[in-house]
Amino acid sequence: MASGVQKPAINALPPLLKPQADAIGAVVEAKDKLGRSKEGREWGSALSVLGEGAAAFGWVQVEPTPAPYVGDMKDSTQFWVDRVVKQFKETWVPHNRALLTL
Repeated sequence: MASGVQKPAINALPPLLKPQADAIGAVVEAKDKLGRSKEGREWGSALSVLGEGAAAFGWVQVEPTPAPYVGDMKDSTQFWVDRVVKQFKETWVPHNRALLTL
């Protein structure tokens, strides 16, 4: 499918990607804000999973090939997933752990 479509002009990309960029920014901002709150500190690692994972959606702006970027974001997110599993290993039931497996 992608092979049949031409890449948009460089000046056409910002308006096309604005909704995605706004959504990614909102997730990262919420992670940062909640992570600083008293209640959010306990969930800091889980919030980092969301923040790192959301950033991976920026792959469409990576030139010339986005695959290494996506791999880096996956590895970064997996780091935080592993921390969440370790932090909550005693209190989470097995099906919750399966949700965090990438």
